[in-house]
Amino acid sequence: MCRSRSHVIGRTANRASQFGQDDPVHAPSTFTQIGDVQSWLSSVDNMFEALMTDLRLTQFGYAVRAAFEIVIDVGGRSLAEPIPVVFELEAVHELALVGALTEAMREHPESINWGLSEVARVRVEDDPRGIRLEAIWEGDRRVTVVCDRLRLTVGSA
Repeated sequence: MCRSRSHVIGRTANRASQFGQDDPVHAPSTFTQIGDVQSWLSSVDNMFEALMTDLRLTQFGYAVRAAFEIVIDVGGRSLAEPIPVVFELEAVHELALVGALTEAMREHPESINWGLSEVARVRVEDDPRGIRLEAIWEGDRRVTVVCDRLRLTVGSA
């Protein structure tokens, strides 16, 4: 079982970017070492105001896929095209969702829009059981996944 960042393979080489840039923030890339994931997250302001577009079990519940779109740059300007970001989390120990829905949301779900998917930050940390990913909204809403391995894909790597 892979429980530390030293047990997983490193980052793949950047390829030509569909975003017209060769920097690690926008170039299609894949990261598997926790330190590289943390560095990338830091470079994009921990995905502040990114939209969570998908959260699902894969491989019959062995893994979790959490997908996001970065829609603004670190300066707060809207991007012409969203940057897709996908976390593949394998050998899942824990998956938790705290919905923190208001009474109005529960009573009028037809009024909910894309704003509910806008996260305040995403963080990845070591955990005694492996690796912890947290998507955190303003307030109490959050998704937590603890797993043995992760793969972060940015763009269409």
